[in-house]
Amino acid sequence: MPLQRIALWNSVDPVQYDAVRPQYPDELLSLCASALDITPATRLLEVGAGTGIATRPLLRHGCTIDALEPDSRFATYIRAHAASPQLRVHEVDIEHWRPEVAAHHAVAANSWHWLEPHSAFRALRKAVRPDGLLAILEYHHCTGGTMNAFKAIDASWHCSAHGKLSAIPSAGEVADSIHRKWNHMHPVIAPTTMEMALPYSSSSYLKLLRTYPDMLALSTPERELLADAARTVIEALPDCTIYKNYLFALTVIRIEASRRQA
Repeated sequence: MPLQRIALWNSVDPVQYDAVRPQYPDELLSLCASALDITPATRLLEVGAGTGIATRPLLRHGCTIDALEPDSRFATYIRAHAASPQLRVHEVDIEHWRPEVAAHHAVAANSWHWLEPHSAFRALRKAVRPDGLLAILEYHHCTGGTMNAFKAIDASWHCSAHGKLSAIPSAGEVADSIHRKWNHMHPVIAPTTMEMALPYSSSSYLKLLRTYPDMLALSTPERELLADAARTVIEALPDCTIYKNYLFALTVIRIEASRRQA
């Protein structure tokens, strides 16, 4: 992870992150558990566990999880909020993980984009059994929801701060991008996607923005412009609520297949 993004990530509050970041749809998590054939005898390796948004529901299957989370604040949060005798939290990144016992499979939930793929796969091949799978869970903002409100926020902010309107991709565009990213790995489960629109008040939406490093990278005046634009638009909406549309995706690949891509 670049040092600048590490510094920005250190400004993200794990309590706030866990409260406002999306939860994965139950159907997608069930598909993940089925694809990995998770049972109480399964040992999973979770790469970049964050606050445990995927960890907690996976633990309900009775499996053992070694959760890697190099940020001590987030690791502490997981230990407090996903406490289980089946969970071991390690404050280390995948490149420096040296397990005593290889995992059956690995999971990366909204964390793979932080990693350098070649070194991450090299580490996974050492940490997971030869027949092991990697399940990648991710989500992306896409068109839908209260789209006109997002356009209004962008227009107000960009006209004041940047003079250029940002583009929000459609669900189809996001899905195509995910397919292109993983198809060369010949997935066991090709990217499976689900759309969901989640509601935010002006307060919760501003908290959500503060969990994104790109938002934190803005100057203080730029952050204030964006916050003011968002607050004004959302509080003018019915019920003072904005709906943000997400595309959730699950892709499952064979870790050993990464050797052929190296």
